[in-house]
Amino acid sequence: MPRTLQHTVSFRVSPDTLFDIYLSSRRHAAATGAKAFGVGGGFRWRM
Repeated sequence: MPRTLQHTVSFRVSPDTLFDIYLSSRRHAAATGAKAFGVGGGFRWRM
């Protein structure tokens, strides 16, 4: 049977700020150091 993994993190910013980062490819890149791609598609992780 598969195990469930739960990971909890805390951010020192407001939920509105996090939401804005998710919606802006420029802010996403600045916050994560990774280029945002695949707008409108499924989620995929690249390094």
